[in-house]
Amino acid sequence: MAIDMSQFYQVFFEESAEHLAEMESLLLGLDVGAPEDEDLNAIFRAAHSIKGSSGTFGFTDLTAVTHVLETLLDRLRKHEIGLRPEMVDAFLEAGDLLKLLLAAHQGGEAVSAEAQEAICEKLRQLSRDEGAEPVAVVMPEAVVAPADSGVDGGWEIEFVPTPASLAVPETLENFLEDLGRQGRLEVLSRSSGPVPSLWQLRLYGQVAREALADSLDFVAETDAWRLSPLAAPAAAADEAFGLFDDAPGAPQDEAAYGFFDDAPGLAPAAPAAMAEEGDGYGFFDPLPEPVVAEDALAPIPAVAEEGEGYGFFAPLPDPAAAPAAVAEEGDGYGFFEPLPANVGAAAGVAESPVLEEGEGYGFFVPLPQAGTMPPVSEPAPAPLASPQTAPAVVPASVAAAAPALVAPAAEARVESRPKAPPVAAGDSSIRVGVEKVDQLINLVGELVITQAMLLATAQEMQEAAPERLLNGLTQLERNSRDLQEAVMSIRMLPISFVFSRFPRVVRDLSGKLGKQVELKMSGETTELDKGLIEKITDPLTHLIRNSLDHGIESPEKRVAAGKPPGGTITLKAAHQGGNIVIEVGDDGAGLNRQKILAKAREKGLAASDQMSDQDVWALIFEPGFSTADQVTDVSGRGVGMDVVRRNIQALGGRIEIESMTGIGTRMTVRLPLTLAILDGMSVAVGEEIYIIPLSYVVESLQPKPSDIKTVSNQGRVIQVRGEYLPVVVLHEVFAAEPKVREFHQGIMVVLNADGAKAALFVDGLVGQHQVVIKSLEQNYRKVQGVSGATIMGDGRVALILDTSALVAMAKGQATDGAA
Repeated sequence: MAIDMSQFYQVFFEESAEHLAEMESLLLGLDVGAPEDEDLNAIFRAAHSIKGSSGTFGFTDLTAVTHVLETLLDRLRKHEIGLRPEMVDAFLEAGDLLKLLLAAHQGGEAVSAEAQEAICEKLRQLSRDEGAEPVAVVMPEAVVAPADSGVDGGWEIEFVPTPASLAVPETLENFLEDLGRQGRLEVLSRSSGPVPSLWQLRLYGQVAREALADSLDFVAETDAWRLSPLAAPAAAADEAFGLFDDAPGAPQDEAAYGFFDDAPGLAPAAPAAMAEEGDGYGFFDPLPEPVVAEDALAPIPAVAEEGEGYGFFAPLPDPAAAPAAVAEEGDGYGFFEPLPANVGAAAGVAESPVLEEGEGYGFFVPLPQAGTMPPVSEPAPAPLASPQTAPAVVPASVAAAAPALVAPAAEARVESRPKAPPVAAGDSSIRVGVEKVDQLINLVGELVITQAMLLATAQEMQEAAPERLLNGLTQLERNSRDLQEAVMSIRMLPISFVFSRFPRVVRDLSGKLGKQVELKMSGETTELDKGLIEKITDPLTHLIRNSLDHGIESPEKRVAAGKPPGGTITLKAAHQGGNIVIEVGDDGAGLNRQKILAKAREKGLAASDQMSDQDVWALIFEPGFSTADQVTDVSGRGVGMDVVRRNIQALGGRIEIESMTGIGTRMTVRLPLTLAILDGMSVAVGEEIYIIPLSYVVESLQPKPSDIKTVSNQGRVIQVRGEYLPVVVLHEVFAAEPKVREFHQGIMVVLNADGAKAALFVDGLVGQHQVVIKSLEQNYRKVQGVSGATIMGDGRVALILDTSALVAMAKGQATDGAA
């Protein structure tokens, strides 16, 4: 049955994005003059992983690009060519192309073939060393290596491909091509059909086992492949192509891998005649006739028992003399049984030594030293033919059955391998769909609401409520809070997911602007809600670009001002109370107060020299405001900072600016930790309850009549510690019926939004609550001055106030009144 690979697409997309992020991070940190081998290998592995996975899923465009990319990376990590800055640029461009291709496969805009070919051609050009021809890729042809090939060692590779690998032939072809680049590849056997069967390869050369293991994991399960090292090749060209050993005692460099030994001790006067061409197919030579005439061989069983030899070789029976110890289970891997040791008839003839462990690799043991063969207890059914007509090693009856037994042999080898180790305890992370987390958060929110309802009911019962009920509700409240915090932590991600893209932004943009800029980051492990992670990226990117373009001066201007030619941008994140604080700072020229005021007057904005610095800095957030002398593709159109503030306010946050001319600028963004739960202060207006986000509340007070002033019979202000603040009357905003109308009878709540303050007049304070935010826009419609809603413990719906909108409303009233 065909496997539906589409069910794994999302996992592939996520893993590929992680590999690309890792590549980009490593590339940006490379020392071009002396790159670390570990970094180059890690970049290569990331590209190789994407290539293998994309081939499995049939994304041939991704496979083609990563193939060219890893070819150049492979030359770099092998030190065949040196790393140059233009190579790093090309790698980053290739990474951008791969991101676009991934987006296209997820429903995004298609990438033109010309763009793909342009990047690939650039990589091919860089792969040419000093104008030489491109490095030839060794294709996986099934050839037998000559003895003088000069390779040193290698690996015997056996594996059973996964059905997924067989379903996409390009996957296995890419695998063979990868091996061909690492050494000289010999394909001994392979399957072409859809049914998994044993593949046998031989790779000559110095290749790390880890590299082969990484490649094999793409095409076979962990317990379905085996690597066996090859020994050094034979020195002489006439030693049976390195498959046979000479007589024992030969020099080490003449040993032939320990696969076969020639029969030792033969009389030189009676050499064995070679078999006709084709008898043994060039791999095996017939055994010579022994010197002693009385020798006889024990009868060979017609067919080996099931599992003994697996149809390749029939085991020889034990002779009458003491047999050699049978190899441990597993020696031979299910292909061959060890030959017994024959004891010479003459005294003093010693038993042939057994090869050291590892010689022969469990396939063959050496033939015993030749001598007089003792008579066996049973006569042989027929004398052995002369050497000239000696049959092949495999009896015909067994050879005929061999094809049917190949599959069981492969199965036995797979089963004989040790089982894959269990997943390490450290691998404790899992991928969970966001929709599942959101569902869990909603359920926890309902639990919080239910707990609040029970508590309100118990309080209404007052003395009639049993003490045990109140104790139980108190415990429920603690448990609900713990559960809520635990569930909310599931959605928390480190802000490094956002920060990781900014080194690339700074690198590319500083090069375009001709500036020297260093980016310093801290607090990357600070966690915040996944929804915030996705929505804060664009505002922060704009702030970084703004610092690069407007903040950091050119090297010439910095030197003239007594500064180092290179500027610094700092990016910090930290928790403060229930908020996350992100700072973007630079050591540039700072904001020019007079220039901002002049631009504001040109645009008809209310601006005066008596304005505080905070009010002047706030002007740059006005729509269409820009102090750039010329429009570039980076900035200067006055579109951006107003969007930044609006987006941050939509997240329930605020932005503040501090600047000193000639010293630098710091922009501080304050955001709630999550978009689902809110700490708020509940206030009453008549019979209605409203929630004010606690992070915006400065203080609350009951004013005196003398503290309230009226401006031009329209706007009202309140004096708080020598500062006049505009007043927003909440019951007027929402047309509610209040219980009190006189200011000195109610409560003033002082709010601070984006550095601007205002006083909100309400009937009274109800208390502080943690509430679950519900979208009012999705369930009803957008209401000015309201950011959401929540359900109180008594079942009533309370509106969550949009504090920034209320403060802006108050500033508008104050401006109109002053006019």
